[in-house]
Amino acid sequence: MKFNYDKVKGSLGEVQNTLHWWVEFLAESETDASIVNAFKGDVPIRVTTSALPTPTVTHNEVQLQGRTIRYVGKVEKHGEVALTFVEGTDTKVLDAAMTWLSKYWSSLEGKQIGTNKLKLKVVLHLLDPGDNETMSFTLRGCLPSIEHGGELGQDPTSMQPVLTVAYDDYEYKGQAGEVW
Repeated sequence: MKFNYDKVKGSLGEVQNTLHWWVEFLAESETDASIVNAFKGDVPIRVTTSALPTPTVTHNEVQLQGRTIRYVGKVEKHGEVALTFVEGTDTKVLDAAMTWLSKYWSSLEGKQIGTNKLKLKVVLHLLDPGDNETMSFTLRGCLPSIEHGGELGQDPTSMQPVLTVAYDDYEYKGQAGEVW
């Protein structure tokens, strides 16, 4: 088969650009409302980079008569993604992250809230060049950790906090509506 320019370009359509996307922070069934409220406003649009969730696939291997035969194993869909933000002088990003973390453990009061009240749902939406959603990843059971993303010094760099979100499971939804 001969692959000319029109055939190659026509088979691809538009390229999925990793530049157009946005993030949502939503409540799980028992999430503390103050955590979700902290992420309202323009905090989600300040996310500059994010990794995409990736499943871990393991196979059962059987050694039989000098050969390795692989059988269906399991798919695990838990892990972590790092969201990099740009912080403004209004400190909305750090305030939102610290609100979430403060519920994790309050050293002033010596207590923490239950895990189910702490977990959020984080949705990563990928968009086409016209800002139409092409796919999304809904991360469930998310817990936080944060790096402040900067150091004090003489360089005029922007502060870029990194919020790492550990998730229990995720759902992928494609443009055709398939869910996995």
